[in-house]
Amino acid sequence: MEILFRKRALDAQLTSEVRFHIEELTDANLAAGMSPDEARRRAVLEFGGSEQIKEELRDVHRVRVIESTIANLKSAFRFIRKSPSFSAAVHF
Repeated sequence: MEILFRKRALDAQLTSEVRFHIEELTDANLAAGMSPDEARRRAVLEFGGSEQIKEELRDVHRVRVIESTIANLKSAFRFIRKSPSFSAAVHF
């Protein structure tokens, strides 16, 4: 259940970030003299598809989780090698 909650929170955060960047590009286009509709359309085209961007960002987050897990496992194995009797006592 916790994983589902984190996934929803991450998705909400990604949606918010994508919206922010599109709004920033829209504002820049408006300042350049475009009509509101054209400014928004160009911002969306320039930024890219929101679902595609969100998927790329999810991939970045997945890579960090995997790298972190690998680093934690390496650290755990080093600790077990240095102090196997303590590790066995803690485990049981």
